[in-house]
Amino acid sequence: MQSILTACFAPYTKKPQDWFELNSTHELLSEFEHVELKKMYQDRQNLPLYLKGIYVHKFLVSSIAMWASPRYAWYIYRLLDEVAEKYM
Repeated sequence: MQSILTACFAPYTKKPQDWFELNSTHELLSEFEHVELKKMYQDRQNLPLYLKGIYVHKFLVSSIAMWASPRYAWYIYRLLDEVAEKYM
């Protein structure tokens, strides 16, 4: 998860645990309870130092990145709009 924050140039004030404490995150994760998916995230602390951290399912990556970076969120909004325009 830290690599997502780093890639989005998120400020150092945003920590992975902050995302998990949001009400919107709780709502999002509760939606996955209805789907047959394995774990949506894992806190892997038993790995070498350079691999330690929270690993998330690919379905959560955009949500985390949009929280971390308004610039990334704007990019995603425009991308979705372009896709919608193609099919309208």
